[in-house]
Amino acid sequence: MKRFWLLIFLMASMILVFFGLAMALDLPYLGDDDSIQDLSRPLALSLGVILLAADVLLPVPSSLIMITNGALFGVILGAALSLLGATLSILIGWLLGKASDRWTRKLLGEEGLQQGQHFLKKWGNLAIIVSRPIPVLAETMTIVCGSLGYPMWKTLTYGVLGLIPTCLFYAYTGDLALSFESNWQSFALVLTVAAFVWLIGLLVKKKSLPPELGPSKNPS
Repeated sequence: MKRFWLLIFLMASMILVFFGLAMALDLPYLGDDDSIQDLSRPLALSLGVILLAADVLLPVPSSLIMITNGALFGVILGAALSLLGATLSILIGWLLGKASDRWTRKLLGEEGLQQGQHFLKKWGNLAIIVSRPIPVLAETMTIVCGSLGYPMWKTLTYGVLGLIPTCLFYAYTGDLALSFESNWQSFALVLTVAAFVWLIGLLVKKKSLPPELGPSKNPS
């Protein structure tokens, strides 16, 4: 499984490189100081979906965008918009992975490719769901699914299942934040919820992912 983990590492490193380039270029709306709430509602709607879709390769503050969607459009519509953008991100990631399948075959070799495909066949659905709240790992998992030929419909289906609770929770948080009397209270709520979801994601990953997600002692 060593080559499979090398693939995971390289995909994650590629994502981090794109994240670093985007931050170095100081692209708009990728930092916490840029507020989509200052835009008109139609523009905020479109930009929120586009940014969440680009989250696969850009350091988008997705949790803050999802909370903003809830604040601007309410729980149901806000969650639906976040789900749409995040689902597009999964699709883009899978397509990027599919485009790199030849490179993946050369890297893994026939044996490594079969090991990776076996892992996805056995644990792919769970890994996709569990990885969704975890930055970088979620995007990496999506790209790996495409590169190893994991079915697109399964990647999208289980990705959406992992996204629904998060989108609803963040949308509700944004809607709830409007009821606070001060911006400071709203800001504190947003940070608390974002930290809570991130921590839960790490705990779920640690307890739920199968033994194959640990380093293998057997050479590939």
